[in-house]
Amino acid sequence: MEIYTISSLEKVFPDRKPTSDFVCGCCSFFKNEVFSFQTAVYWEGNGWDAIRNLDINVESDIANLITVRQVKCVPVGVASYGYIDDNYISNRPGLYPDLLESVGTRFRILTGSWNALWFDITPTDKTTAGQYPITIRLAENGETVCETSLTVTIINSELLPQKLINTAWFYADCLSDYYGTPTFSERHWEIVGNFIKNAAARGMNMLLTPVFTPPLETEQGRERKTVQLIDISLVNGVYSFDFSKLERWIFIAKECGIEYFEIAHLFTQWGATHTPKIIVTENGIKSAHFGWHEEASTGSYRRFLEQFIPALLAFLHGIGIDRDHVYFHISDEPDSWCFDTYKQARELVNDLLSGYKIFDALSNPDFFQEKLIDIPVVSTDHYDRFEQFDLAEKWVYYCCGQAVDTSNRFIAMPSARNRILGVQMYLYQIHGFLHWGYNFYNAGKSEREINPYFSTDADGIYPSGDPFIVYPAPNGKPHDSLRHMVFAQALYDLRALQTLESLAGREQVNAMIHDGLSEQITFKRYPKSEQWLLSLRHRVNEAIKNYI
Repeated sequence: MEIYTISSLEKVFPDRKPTSDFVCGCCSFFKNEVFSFQTAVYWEGNGWDAIRNLDINVESDIANLITVRQVKCVPVGVASYGYIDDNYISNRPGLYPDLLESVGTRFRILTGSWNALWFDITPTDKTTAGQYPITIRLAENGETVCETSLTVTIINSELLPQKLINTAWFYADCLSDYYGTPTFSERHWEIVGNFIKNAAARGMNMLLTPVFTPPLETEQGRERKTVQLIDISLVNGVYSFDFSKLERWIFIAKECGIEYFEIAHLFTQWGATHTPKIIVTENGIKSAHFGWHEEASTGSYRRFLEQFIPALLAFLHGIGIDRDHVYFHISDEPDSWCFDTYKQARELVNDLLSGYKIFDALSNPDFFQEKLIDIPVVSTDHYDRFEQFDLAEKWVYYCCGQAVDTSNRFIAMPSARNRILGVQMYLYQIHGFLHWGYNFYNAGKSEREINPYFSTDADGIYPSGDPFIVYPAPNGKPHDSLRHMVFAQALYDLRALQTLESLAGREQVNAMIHDGLSEQITFKRYPKSEQWLLSLRHRVNEAIKNYI
């Protein structure tokens, strides 16, 4: 039997021995971050011994701060779109480690293959700083069969609060569909709260808010389940609005730690040609007054917005959501082919949203130069096209298209490629990050629901891992993915670099990052090894300790 302590950046496959040597000197962390590591376990067996149940015993003075999960493999159908660089684990379909499943104190091991356990250490404000040995013993029938150990250091300080605005689009309809609960039933509200709480715990502080059912990832002519938070009535041409559900949504989100709210897009995706599905009650009958049947430029939609937007802004102001904490979308990912329709849509709401922030994912600088977008959210592979501009806020995103050279979190990519984004965003002084899939559990274009445990690629449409970063557990709570935890580590890295900058200055931090490198780090050029990242974080921690 073999057991090794390895870093959180190693992906353990059943058929291969882990290759990295964990640098125990990198096991230091601050009192307000979660530190993660893994153990890899192999037990040679055959025949009837193929499955064994082992008890997990964690011995340490901080054992009460440590939780353990088992790393499970999931199917990867689309490892990539075919065009790849040399920084993929593989371009082949197969079973890849990604799902983190709670196991308590016992887990099932498959003999003859490598298995992994994921450990999180979560200090509290009462945790005493210092060095703590940790021993992990695995036992069968009360007898220890293997053990491993490491020593961690809790630094007597805290990282600066997160400055980055971070959003991954949250889909309430997918939760309703997967769990079979009516939208905004009490059970649905409970599940929504569970998933928002998880998102906030991993560094997401902005929430996509469906004042209307978001017109995202939907085939023209089709519609997604209605999750409209605002009840709308129409009497004699006058609309009235009930914001009760929106108020509850915001209250739950703020209780979980969400600080910013992005209002669902006011026009359809990829062109801004039509209106979102908007359900209105008239003469006691609910129906879609707006949707694919209504072009965006019609006067009826403008008349609706003239009543809706002022009422929404007044409501938000009344419950304490100021204009610095609310962002509006026009339409997702416009490009030159829909320049005119996007311009019409922007002009339709320009006066109604005066003084409020409008941002959209796009990569064409013409939209910014023509003042059609206040805050462009730029794909990381096109960010150099915007560096010449004086941007009020610097935002980036990646999705399925950022598959070569740039950081991303496809399941088939190594974890270091996920985590490096924290360093990159520090160097570029990025204000916000956006991703389209926190929990998209549909096939592409929302043609139908899918089981995310069987399909991690939206039924073959996107690289596996792109549509979601959490799995729906049977109890109505999310299971983290390995990728979700590693991205949270990238955010901790960003905060550590910002903390050191507050003490030593930006020039010194920049020099530390680039020490020994032959070129400047960009969104397309960066060190690819996990050891470089772990070593950098160790050096940053040690430098901060010198100021304590």
